[in-house]
Amino acid sequence: MPNNYRQHLGNLSCDMCTDYIPECQNCATTCRSCQKGNTNICLDCFPTMKLQNGTCVCRNQQDNRNIFFQCSMDNTAVLQAYLASDSPTLTKDFGIPSQIQNLSCKQLFQDSTLNQLGSNVVCSMSSTKITVALSNDATIMETQRIQFKNDVISYKENMNIVQVFYLASFTQLRNQIPVLNFQYDAIKSTCNDIIFKFLSVSNDTQRGFYSFQWSIQMNPSPDQQTLQQINSIIQNSNSQKSCSNTKIHTTLRYFNNSLFSVKFEGKCQWNIAIYNTLQKIKIY
Repeated sequence: MPNNYRQHLGNLSCDMCTDYIPECQNCATTCRSCQKGNTNICLDCFPTMKLQNGTCVCRNQQDNRNIFFQCSMDNTAVLQAYLASDSPTLTKDFGIPSQIQNLSCKQLFQDSTLNQLGSNVVCSMSSTKITVALSNDATIMETQRIQFKNDVISYKENMNIVQVFYLASFTQLRNQIPVLNFQYDAIKSTCNDIIFKFLSVSNDTQRGFYSFQWSIQMNPSPDQQTLQQINSIIQNSNSQKSCSNTKIHTTLRYFNNSLFSVKFEGKCQWNIAIYNTLQKIKIY
C-alpha cells in the first residue's frame, strides 16, 4: 500500500489520509510506494520528489530535509512545527524561503487557528520560518492542526501560490519536566485546619494552564449530606475559574486514610482548608 493511504476494511477500499499519522506511513518516509518485503526501497515518488538510487529526494534542492513523501516547492508546502521549551512561541518551518514578508497573523491563518493562537498574537518571518509570539490566552497544542489561508503564501524562487499544506510534524519541545509548586501547613493536630495552596508552576514555557478543576476523593466516604455539601462547594469553585494545556492529577493521603485529590488544569491560585478529617471543606 502506498504512503498517505490506509486500508479501510469496512468497504475494502484504499483511502487517502487527511492527516499525517503512523497508519498512513506504509513505506520509508519519502517513498510513494516501496518494494514488497523491503519498505526502505522506493519504487516511485510523489510529484515533488524524484527517484534516486531507490530513495525519493526533493526535486527542489533547497529543501534537503527529506522528512516526508512530499517536499516544499511550487504549490506544495511541507511544514514542521514546534512549540518552544522556554517561551510561548510557535515556529513553523517551510524548508525553503517563503514570500510572506510583512503579513500579519490575521492575513496568514484561518480563523480556527487564529483563535487558538490568542487575541494579541504577533507573527514574523525569518528565512524559511514563521515565528509566532503567542498571546497569554493562546490554547494551541501539539495535537491540533495549523490551517493557513489560501492564496497568501508563495516561494521566493517563483510566484506560484501555495495551495497544499502538509503538517509533517508538530512537537512541544521539553528541556525540563514541569513542576507544580505548593504551600501547605504541616499537620500539628487533627483539630487544626490543613491549608493547601497552589502557588505556581515551573518549566511551563510561560504558558500556564488551560483550565483548573478541583476534585475530592475520600475513603471511607462521608455521609450523604456531608458529601452533597462537599460537592456543592467544589462545583461552585470550579465554575468560577477557567484559566492552558497541561493536565495534572495529584492525590495526597492524610490522617485516617482520607484522600485529598486535586486535578489541576489551570493557572489559578486557590486555598483549600480541610477540617477534622474532611468533615468540613473551605475553598478560597
